[in-house]
Amino acid sequence: MFIRHSHVFCVGMLLLTCVSCGEGPSPVAPTGHPDMELIALGAFSVDAGPYAEGDTLSFDHDAMMLSNIGQATADTVLLKLVLSPDSTLTPSDHVVAVRVFAPFPTDYLLIGPILPREPRVPPGVTPDTYYFGACVEVRGSTPEINTANNQVDADTVIIE
Repeated sequence: MFIRHSHVFCVGMLLLTCVSCGEGPSPVAPTGHPDMELIALGAFSVDAGPYAEGDTLSFDHDAMMLSNIGQATADTVLLKLVLSPDSTLTPSDHVVAVRVFAPFPTDYLLIGPILPREPRVPPGVTPDTYYFGACVEVRGSTPEINTANNQVDADTVIIE
């Protein structure tokens, strides 16, 4: 569900949106860029394992917030759960689950349990200790303006 970013009040998991404002979506500047922001709203942790290829990773999270604080609609947004050899999560790390949002307008946000479910250790992951977390990738004709706010780290996991 898309909700206007500037008119949301969140109490726990209850979302209220201003209906008396009468405003529609903000106009999108044709020369702007999307800027996705991913924030953990509470605990985000993973059971350390060990896990093997094909195992489902056990993780907990209260809620996440995904918003486009940029000046243009993102054509396609991929919200990925990944295993990374280092603490910098990138879309090219081992993807264990993905959720797609398309399009993702500016000034809109998602709040709640938005992460993909049932992340599994993919084939070909070398046994080691990895960082587990969530990251955002924007695909489309307009590149994202800032990727520094695109990840939420959890803990490390052991892959055997």
